[in-house]
Amino acid sequence: MEEKQVEPMVDDDERKLWRNWTFLKHELRVEELTEGLFKAGRFNAETKEMILTVQPNTKFMKAEKFLSALIRSGIKGYKTFCKLMKTDPSNRYAEVMEKLGISDQDDMSDSVSQAETEDQRPISAKSSMSGGTGISSKDGETGEKKIKPSVPDILRQLPGPTNECGTTTPNLLTTPTSLIRQASVTSTPNNDTASAVYAVRTALESGETTNTVADLTALEKELVRIAPTIADLFQRITKSKDEQPNASSVEELNKLKEENERLRRTNRTLIEKLNIFQQQIINLQLENKKLRANDKCDQKSKEELNKRNQELENLRKKFEVQQQELERKEVELNTQLLKIHEIEEENERQKIQIMKLEVLHDESVDDRKEQQDQIEQLMKEKTHQQYQINTLTEKLSADEERLQKMEQRLLMLENIGSGSRASYWNNRSRDKNKRTTRVVSPPRSMPWMNGVLNRSHNANVKFNPPTPLNKPPQEKGWSF
Repeated sequence: MEEKQVEPMVDDDERKLWRNWTFLKHELRVEELTEGLFKAGRFNAETKEMILTVQPNTKFMKAEKFLSALIRSGIKGYKTFCKLMKTDPSNRYAEVMEKLGISDQDDMSDSVSQAETEDQRPISAKSSMSGGTGISSKDGETGEKKIKPSVPDILRQLPGPTNECGTTTPNLLTTPTSLIRQASVTSTPNNDTASAVYAVRTALESGETTNTVADLTALEKELVRIAPTIADLFQRITKSKDEQPNASSVEELNKLKEENERLRRTNRTLIEKLNIFQQQIINLQLENKKLRANDKCDQKSKEELNKRNQELENLRKKFEVQQQELERKEVELNTQLLKIHEIEEENERQKIQIMKLEVLHDESVDDRKEQQDQIEQLMKEKTHQQYQINTLTEKLSADEERLQKMEQRLLMLENIGSGSRASYWNNRSRDKNKRTTRVVSPPRSMPWMNGVLNRSHNANVKFNPPTPLNKPPQEKGWSF
């Protein structure tokens, strides 16, 4: 099953989406944009239905689902989204494009978004023990599907020189070049495993060109030749399995994923080669069976055929054991690959959480700056109010001091008036027959008299203050 790998969005673009999330939910027309992305192939039918039929079916919930699906669609989906906003005839997305930093002059270049890569899923190569059906396999290095010929086709392709019994006896242990070319890797190998496989093909081809009959030991030699490669593959698979995928960085995780993919390709290649050897053994066993059933052959040839049939059977069992081991290792590699995918998904979720936290941090920084400006403005207002309070306090103190002075003057004047009247009546009571005249000097505290004369110019002259003219009568006492 093929799974498309979506190229993720640029971090800066994704951060802008998160930062303007609420604004976008108010401004976007979700139905039109969803339809445009669906026609462009960025949204599938399931995603479209999920967005349009979300519960509760409100504008904001639709926009929430749309933005989440847009982030999952990767850089190609974001490019299509920008193109739809640019080509909108109503020009209603001008403010949205300004906030997202999208320029009208930016042309949508396809070179930025590369072709989606297909994940090579492991193909378990089963042992082809039945000779009536063709075997379809997928080469681990080239990725091309190749159809293995069925056993009857291989038998027809085998050359058959005439023996002394008059029957056509095929070359029992010679493998035709066409069969090897159909089942082997066509490109020049560039690693240890491919080199070993390439050596097998070269050895078999050279055996045919020199017209020498390949012995069973040839196959055993080639099996021994690729045995170190198989052992090395097992060792690397075990090592990669022991090193659980706990990569701390994206580079280490990608390196581990590439190593896993390379081991899986090598494993599939070896399984393919073992299938080829097993088919050759099955073909030889069928030919041996036909020759044993032929009565025209002598007893010696039959014994030799039985002996070689036994050797072929032993070799086939060795191949089966090796193939089972390889298939077991392939299962381990697939398990490790699933763990790597889980780690990638967890990293993606953490990336989204980090992006949200960064947006919240930026918003909190902006709020803090705004609050700081407000605090400074309030401090200025407080300073101004304090200055006004101090000014009013000083004025109030001056008024209170002036009022106290006025009260003291009033009390003094009242005391002076009452004392003079009492002394006058006391003197009359003591000496009723003697008339006395008291000379009263004007008070020194009178404002119109103060500073004019230090004392009365004549102490014996009675002081009578002038009567004000054309003024209403005043109350008793001196006016201030």
